[in-house]
Amino acid sequence: ENKPSGLDYPQFTAYITKAIQDFYSKFQSLVAKVAGLESRINEQQKQIDELRDEIKSLQHESRNKK
Repeated sequence: ENKPSGLDYPQFTAYITKAIQDFYSKFQSLVAKVAGLESRINEQQKQIDELRDEIKSLQHESRNKK
C-alpha cells in the first residue's frame, strides 16, 4: 500500500473523529450563546424604542402646557 509507515490510521481516525466531535460541541454551544445574545439585544432595543416614545410623548405634553 501507499500508506506512510509509522501512522496508525485506525487510531488516527478515532483521534480526528473525537476532535471533530469536540469542535462541533463547542460550535453548537457558541451558536446557542449568540442566539441568546441576539435575543437580549432585541429585547433591549424594544425597551429603548419604548423609552424614546415615552420621552417624545412627555416633550409633546410639556410643549402643550406652555
